[in-house]
Amino acid sequence: MSTQPPDRTYVVTMACITFIVAWLAIGAPLGLAADWPWFVWVPASVFAGLVTGAIAYRIWRASNGD
Repeated sequence: MSTQPPDRTYVVTMACITFIVAWLAIGAPLGLAADWPWFVWVPASVFAGLVTGAIAYRIWRASNGD
């Protein structure tokens, strides 16, 4: 097990994957309840996940003094 701090690529990838899954979990019921087609709420959820992941990365970077 590595004791080195995580590198930038790992943090960005994990943040984006985590938030894409979270937004899909939120967007699926909302999109289905609103009777939107999948090709509307899936890309919207993925985009929201990428944006949220980027924001989380910036917060992480700022907290590490980079």
